[in-house]
Amino acid sequence: MANHDAEVLAQQLLGWPAADRAHLAELLIESLERSTTESEAAWNAEIDRRATALDSGRIQGVVAGQVLAEIDRRLGPD
Repeated sequence: MANHDAEVLAQQLLGWPAADRAHLAELLIESLERSTTESEAAWNAEIDRRATALDSGRIQGVVAGQVLAEIDRRLGPD
């Protein structure tokens, strides 16, 4: 349903003058960049939280080989 609505809207917007479409495109790109910035900030906060937990000894790391072996074990043979 949403894809159909987006297609209908896109067809309507393609009828706009080029300058208006360009301005709309800039606004949409800016909104995506803000979203990316917010995501990056959230990930950076999570990375800091985990690094602090590791540094303080509250949690211990797991060797990558052990993690991969556990994934293989859980997924099993194809």
